[in-house]
Amino acid sequence: MDQLETGERVRTGDGAFSDVVMWTHRDAGWRGRNYVRVALADGQSLVAAAGHLVYVWRQGREAREVRAVEHVRAGDGMLAVRKGAAGGSAVVRVEAVDRVAAAGLFNPQTLHGDIVVDGVLATCYTKAVDMRVAHALLAPVRCAARILTASAWQLRSADARVARN
Repeated sequence: MDQLETGERVRTGDGAFSDVVMWTHRDAGWRGRNYVRVALADGQSLVAAAGHLVYVWRQGREAREVRAVEHVRAGDGMLAVRKGAAGGSAVVRVEAVDRVAAAGLFNPQTLHGDIVVDGVLATCYTKAVDMRVAHALLAPVRCAARILTASAWQLRSADARVARN
């Protein structure tokens, strides 16, 4: 995460990618104990700040819920997104949830509002602000990023046409 830059494309789901438009936290030197490691049955593990919002499928329920990672429990399901061209995703059972110490505090915001972290689908939001409110507050940033991206694409296209002539 510390190598990721604004403007880069990141995975946001099975075959889906989105641009990073800004950071709400970016501190590689941060040291904290308020992190959670979620171990999945397929061997993947997500490590995130306790208040980070993730998608969870509770036992006995079909619809996903948004929960702070600190409220994920063994037996819940999370969406694991496989790497590579074959891709694919599946809801995978949570085997264990532990509190851990970790370094670095990173929270990139994507155009989409989701991001795959450690192979697991998560939101770009934390429990500090209601997810719907945060998404609405960041709408002007996403809009500006789309306009600037489209403008840059048009400039590159114009440059390519000039170079060909």
